[in-house]
Amino acid sequence: MGDFKLCPDNILSTEMIAQGSKRPSVIGLYGLPGSGKSFLLSELKKHLSHSQFDFYEGSDMISTIVPGGLSAFQRLEKEQKQHWREQAIDRIAETCRQSKKSAVVTGHFMFWSHEEQIRVYTPNDMSTYTHILYLDTSVARIVEQRQKDGQRRRPDLSAARLETWQQTEISELRSLCQKHGILFSRLPEPPTNHLLAAMNYIRFSCRAATIPNASRVDAKISGFLTKKDLRTAVVVDADKTLSTDDTSVTFWEAIGTSCPLNGLFGSPLRYSETALLQATLLYEEVANEKDFERICTIAASKTKMHPEFVSLFRFIQAHEHLSALVVTCGIRRVWEKILETEGFSQKIQVIGGARISDDIVVTPDVKARIVTKLRQEGQLHIVAIGDSPLDLPMLEAADQANRGHRPRTKSQSHSYPRIWQATDKSAAKLLMSPMRDAANAGPTLRKAHGNVGLYLAWEFLPEIVGVEEYPTQHVQGHQVSGYRLQHKTQTTIVALMRGGEPMALGLSEALPLAMFIHASCPDDIKREHVDNQRTVILVDSVISSGKTLIPFINQVRSMDKDICIVVTAGVVQDDALSEGRELSKVAEQHRVSIGALRLSKNKFVGTKGTDTGHRLFNTTHMA
Repeated sequence: MGDFKLCPDNILSTEMIAQGSKRPSVIGLYGLPGSGKSFLLSELKKHLSHSQFDFYEGSDMISTIVPGGLSAFQRLEKEQKQHWREQAIDRIAETCRQSKKSAVVTGHFMFWSHEEQIRVYTPNDMSTYTHILYLDTSVARIVEQRQKDGQRRRPDLSAARLETWQQTEISELRSLCQKHGILFSRLPEPPTNHLLAAMNYIRFSCRAATIPNASRVDAKISGFLTKKDLRTAVVVDADKTLSTDDTSVTFWEAIGTSCPLNGLFGSPLRYSETALLQATLLYEEVANEKDFERICTIAASKTKMHPEFVSLFRFIQAHEHLSALVVTCGIRRVWEKILETEGFSQKIQVIGGARISDDIVVTPDVKARIVTKLRQEGQLHIVAIGDSPLDLPMLEAADQANRGHRPRTKSQSHSYPRIWQATDKSAAKLLMSPMRDAANAGPTLRKAHGNVGLYLAWEFLPEIVGVEEYPTQHVQGHQVSGYRLQHKTQTTIVALMRGGEPMALGLSEALPLAMFIHASCPDDIKREHVDNQRTVILVDSVISSGKTLIPFINQVRSMDKDICIVVTAGVVQDDALSEGRELSKVAEQHRVSIGALRLSKNKFVGTKGTDTGHRLFNTTHMA
């Protein structure tokens, strides 16, 4: 390690760090006692500029501020120890703010005392750390280093106990970091690479914190703007647009593990820049550059582009005034390999991330920025193609968009939940009357619910799933264009049993080729009902608080991070959609569109003879 040389350009200046972020960068070094945290900290001291970084042993800071030092601290009660731990991290944060430096701090997450796990992190840690590096040193090496360390007295723990301890720390820290917006990275073996991995991580993290991601993206597309004779560009999303596949899932399958990104993007971070930076670090954890390239080759070989896009790109390739740009929130290298296989690598550029060396992350806002920059600075006519709610900002920014429909106005909001309701429309008043008529039950009431389902399909779904054009024969003998709801074979209609079934059947008349399933509980929605689908429509007759509906939404989103989720109902309680209510929060988090015949302020909940399900199926006598 002594021969390791650090290029001065790898570390940004203190001035840039101060200008780029009001919150100082505080990088925690975590790992089991004996994993090598102190050794790594001492090596970082040798290679990082002391004018830009401060270095702290967490225990040394506690010893400095506690009267009587570390020995006095050890004799304190649990609550008093927690107080001084909070004071120590607060002191480090304040020093960073004043000095305009970043800090690297060794810390402890938990201790194992006899049979008890004692967690020693504090809320102040979670509000101070901006990054955490975890030294995932092998348990065998930790055992060896603990035995050799004559300066510290440590409990004699078995390798199995240490393994459990280590995995618990990694799991809980990763979850806490996602919750608090802290970037987390696990540094695996071999330990001789810990320093190099840590330096790459720190360089990436500091650059991300100081130079706006948008500026780094601008640099990536500068070459695109210099192309001669270019007048029109197609900007297209990759995963689930160019192909039915999600190459991120394929990547993780190729290394024999489940994809962790659904959990990440389903966390409070959602698809933020922080979440995508975290995704980059996940890829760094599992593969070095050589292995990453190999796995990308495997993922690319298993991904097939839609024939229509192959034809489109061939047409673009044959015309100098046309070009295309693939913009993905996913793995750049996989899509470059796919395009290379199809013979498009010379003409079609890919902007994406997934590695530190990519130096960018692609968020929904970045997609829109790329389109805007090409239109305004390049004076190009932009056609944008995407098939996810994440693509909406990009579609709105384009001159021409293809997602089945173009968002109606550039000022129209696409925040979630997107709510459509027809409460005051004359058609809705006519349709709701037989539903509310106590004289109607059984077949008559089921027919009324079916009519509402069909109405919602015509009035609401075109705004969400879009419409597509298809050729049809006119009665006078010539061919004309017809229109239908898009993705007719890639839509799943879920009837929430039992009250949602009649309305779902009516809705299915507008999508006769859609998959139709009955769901009494969330587990009734299986992976085969979601895989390769574009839209899932959850149908219920009445939604009160949303408590019953929420688990179904969570089930669908857990299987697919991008699929369009739509909820339709005859009646939705207005209060359930109020800001701060659980249904509203879940619908916002999972990007759910909600369509209702009417919103009701009446909080009456049907029971016995007034329950909608019993009225629909003539079982009121059983209530």
